[in-house]
Amino acid sequence: AMKDMGAEVETFATLAAGLARCLTLDFDVAFIDKNLPDGSGLDICAALSGADCKVALVTGYGNLHSAVEAMKHGVADYFIKPVDLADLEARFQRMLKQLSLERANRKLVNKLLEKCRELERLSARDMVTGLFNHSHFQNQLRTEVERSRNKHRFTVALVGLDRFAAVNEKLGHAGGDKVLSHVARLLLPGEGNT
Repeated sequence: AMKDMGAEVETFATLAAGLARCLTLDFDVAFIDKNLPDGSGLDICAALSGADCKVALVTGYGNLHSAVEAMKHGVADYFIKPVDLADLEARFQRMLKQLSLERANRKLVNKLLEKCRELERLSARDMVTGLFNHSHFQNQLRTEVERSRNKHRFTVALVGLDRFAAVNEKLGHAGGDKVLSHVARLLLPGEGNT
């Protein structure tokens, strides 16, 4: 029936074979029979918990306890035998849609987190030199002053570039930016130090 819906299908008759197959995790939906010859299909559900696939439990002995137990193992759907094929197809399509949306959401969340990290980096660093900016310096200075009240000593070193306005006048702002970037690299040698 699943092949008629356009799905590639693999079947496994035992708990051991199903658990072995879980190690590869290259499928979208798993239909698992609760009662297998060598154990409970819930063990496969537990093995797939947190995996990037949807799990549906199939049982011939449906009751509230069984359904609750299945939900505790993170199944996406629960079928009682005999299964109606039209219902199976509708629920299968719904699980695929839900999986697709979850994957798209994960991508969006990862992009947002990446952008947030970039914004945090930009808010604390000068865009030209990559050095920490004035705002970050002030925050760190306040932190160190607080720590110094507990006899923690610290040193502040300030570096100034005399007559830098003349550099900008002679080379333009783009040239001045190159000079600043070069000075920054001299102050913080090595990529791990910036």
